[in-house]
Amino acid sequence: MVDMIIGIIGGLISLGGLVFSVLAWREAGSAKDAAVKAAQGVKRQSIAQEIVAICQRCRIGEDIGYDDIRIRYNDLNDGIQRISGLYMKQGMEDQDCKKILEEKVLDSLEKIEGLLITLDPSKQNAGQALPDKFYFYQFSSFFSILSGHLNLFRGALERQLIEKN
Repeated sequence: MVDMIIGIIGGLISLGGLVFSVLAWREAGSAKDAAVKAAQGVKRQSIAQEIVAICQRCRIGEDIGYDDIRIRYNDLNDGIQRISGLYMKQGMEDQDCKKILEEKVLDSLEKIEGLLITLDPSKQNAGQALPDKFYFYQFSSFFSILSGHLNLFRGALERQLIEKN
């Protein structure tokens, strides 16, 4: 009789342990989901901060020459490709953000590249003198539009931060 009571108590304790194990497993799953969500939030913030830095590099001075424009474009392209890769790789794809990135930001980069190819001094007439501020007037609006599209992308990322947290 005593053995039977001890067996029942042992069975109840085992059942209680099983229930607590299942509850702990569920909580661990919730904690993992929360950690993934927090990590994605941090990555979005990092990308948004990188965008601010890139936008600052979109400003060009009136005395800028072709070689400086080419260097600036390469620098901007590197930064944008880096944030694009981070964004797409981390599974944080939101359709609005993806559309802005692909259709606006990357399109703006392509337009700047096309203008660089068109205005390449090595492909121009050798004796043709260009007026002062020529490259500034040709490129400043393109860099400004790129900066605007980057800020649009940053705003969409920040909206995600607010909505998902």
